[in-house]
Amino acid sequence: MATGTSTATLERAGRFIKWRLLEARRWPGRALNHLFGTAWYDRVLSSKRHIHPGNVRASNRYAVYLIFPKHGVQPSHLKVLRELIARDHAPVVVSNLPLSTADRTALVALAHAVIERPN
Repeated sequence: MATGTSTATLERAGRFIKWRLLEARRWPGRALNHLFGTAWYDRVLSSKRHIHPGNVRASNRYAVYLIFPKHGVQPSHLKVLRELIARDHAPVVVSNLPLSTADRTALVALAHAVIERPN
């Protein structure tokens, strides 16, 4: 039993060392993003953001609904928006992908605002 315990401890230590090495490799990118990410977004990416007013009235309660419609807007997206409206929320939809005209029209009908932005 002592052998099994020490083997498990060595395996755990090996996984920890691998994890720390991976974290060390990711550090430069994370540091750059932390230092310059907001400036990059403000100067470059914010001009690619589009805000479309929706048909749902303003409310005291808002819900931000983030979608990544890789395969277009799904019926489940629209169902969630209908549920939010039924509970007296004004949904604000944020899409991290460009929307087709049909998808945008469907979302605008069920949202207070639709925001398209680069990911």
